[in-house]
Amino acid sequence: MREGSSPKIIEVVNAVLEVPEPEPRWGKPAYVMKHYGLPRYRVFELIKDRVVRSALIRRKGRKKGLRLIDLNSLDEFLARHGSAAQPTSD
Repeated sequence: MREGSSPKIIEVVNAVLEVPEPEPRWGKPAYVMKHYGLPRYRVFELIKDRVVRSALIRRKGRKKGLRLIDLNSLDEFLARHGSAAQPTSD
């Protein structure tokens, strides 16, 4: 087997078996905005109020980093507040 052909084989097998893509567990604020329809300020407000879990990944001493939101905690928050909102599949 040629080197580098494994990913293509996996894609073909998944397509034949119709294996669904796994749902992401963590997402960037932009993902939450797009798929949940929340405005940016509300996403960060939920993080600040510790309503949803998030993680900031950055190097020591740096000011900037990557903010990720636990989508399961966001789904739980929406379920608790009676919202029928579900992420859209694009």
